Amino acid sequence: MIYTYNVNKNLSYSEIDRSGNPGIIGSMQLAQDMTTSYFNIMGTDNLTLRVKDNALWVITRSRFRIYKNTIWNAPIRMSSHLVQRTPLRVTVETRITDDCGQMIIAIRQEFCPLDLTTHRIRKIETISFPSDAETETAVFQEDYEPLKATFCDANLILNAHIVSSDIDYSNHVNNVMYVKYIYNCFSSDFWITHQPVGFEVHHIAEAKEDEEIHVYYKKEGDNTLEFLISNEEKEFCRVKVMFKELDLSRIE
Repeated sequence: MIYTYNVNKNLSYSEIDRSGNPGIIGSMQLAQDMTTSYFNIMGTDNLTLRVKDNALWVITRSRFRIYKNTIWNAPIRMSSHLVQRTPLRVTVETRITDDCGQMIIAIRQEFCPLDLTTHRIRKIETISFPSDAETETAVFQEDYEPLKATFCDANLILNAHIVSSDIDYSNHVNNVMYVKYIYNCFSSDFWITHQPVGFEVHHIAEAKEDEEIHVYYKKEGDNTLEFLISNEEKEFCRVKVMFKELDLSRIE
C-alpha cells in the first residue's frame, strides 16, 4: 500500500524569517510537521511508539534543496512519501510546491527507531510499522554528503546553554533547534545577503536539557559553510549550508 500525506495551506508568519522566506529554520519546521503527521497516518508516530514499543523515531540525516523563494501567506502544497526502507531505517521525501506545481523545497530525511531503554537502534520489524507500506520512486535524487570537516578552537563561533524550551516530546533537543543554533551564529543581515539554496544535517547524538554546547564553523569554498555542534564529550550534530550571495545594492 502507498501511504501519502498531503497538505494544502498558506505559508504562515511563524514559518518565515526576516527575508520573508522559510529559510533554513522554516524549512526544517515544515519538514518536521509533515513527517510527524505522515507517521501518524501510518500508525507509527512517536506517541504510539512510546506507549506500544518503548521506542521513538529519530532523524539521522536530512538534506534540503531550496529551488526558489516564496513569501508569507503564499499558497503551498506539501506531500510526504516513503521512498526507501531497510531493516533499520526508512527514508521519507517531502515535496513543497507552489499552487502551479513548481518545486519550492525538496527534502530527503532518514529515520531509525531508537529503543528508550537501551538507546540503541531497533529493527523496524520490532515496532509498530505497517507491513504493507510500499515505497515510491524518489523525485529528489541528491545523495547525502560526508560531513567530515575538522575544527579547532579558532573555529568556535557560539556557545549555548540548552534550556527547557529546546526540548521536545522525545526528551532531547528538537531538530529545529539545531538549525536555530546555526542561524544564531550570524546576524539577520548576514542571512539576508547569504541566501540558503540548500542544507544538510547529520544527527550524531542526543543533546539534553542543561547541557552546554559549542558551535564551530568554517567556510568551505565560496558558497558553503560547515558547522559542528558539540561539547567536550561528544559531537551532537554536523551541518552544511549552501548559499548564494546577494548584491542588495542592485535591488531597487
